[in-house]
Amino acid sequence: MITFDVVLFIIRNWTRLLIVYSLLVTFSILSFLFFDDAEIKNPSVWDFFISTFTHQFVSMIFFPALYSLLIVDLALHDLMENYTPMILARVSSRMSWYTAKVSTLFYAAFLFVVGAVILWLTVGSLKGLPWDSFAHPAFQYGEQNGQSPWLIIFLMIIIYIGGLTAIGSLVLWLSLWLRSSILTWLALVSSTVVSMMIYNAAPPLIIWVPFAQLMFKMHFPYYQGDPDLYHFTVGWSGLYLLALFLLSVILGWIQIRRLDLIKKA
Repeated sequence: MITFDVVLFIIRNWTRLLIVYSLLVTFSILSFLFFDDAEIKNPSVWDFFISTFTHQFVSMIFFPALYSLLIVDLALHDLMENYTPMILARVSSRMSWYTAKVSTLFYAAFLFVVGAVILWLTVGSLKGLPWDSFAHPAFQYGEQNGQSPWLIIFLMIIIYIGGLTAIGSLVLWLSLWLRSSILTWLALVSSTVVSMMIYNAAPPLIIWVPFAQLMFKMHFPYYQGDPDLYHFTVGWSGLYLLALFLLSVILGWIQIRRLDLIKKA
């Protein structure tokens, strides 16, 4: 059922996918045109990538908003179909259906992040940036701690995929609770804006903000500009996002168990 659900998700949302990736292409080009990192002289593709890809606006607002736009009606669309009450008549069927939805969140996050990475690297390459240097402070600090640039890039991508999956599970639960895709998406976007306000007003508090966990270049040891953030590490974000994912999945399952499918039929 998981494979079927993923295929159905792609087929049903191909127009939305096209819009989202068009926005990603546009923003990746704009990111390069306005790319100006005073800390880096003669930046490479990798420097441009990590500097703009983990910018606070991209991490806390742009990517979460676009990703949630893809999956905001993942469950609600099915619940409005006439055949759904028959499929979900038994608890085991509900679990199978819900597991497929949660799995689709991961696949959607994977496709979203991989597609964005390819776009960012392609834009940097087409603009003639070199590939042979890693001058960004995140790479330099990581190297001082025995981490290769490839490990840092890998960790950044993993944080994004895991983080968006966790945020997706939160969106899934909210949509089941609010019973409205529009309200759910607006609540998500509002939360991202509040996250940005917290980051600007009190940076040390970002360790408690879900969307800030995606801001990879602010993690220690890749960022050492604020001693109050020395405990904001990839390990911390990994545990935070795992807890958010599990809590959201449990709350979502509670909502599924409470659905009165007989009335819907």
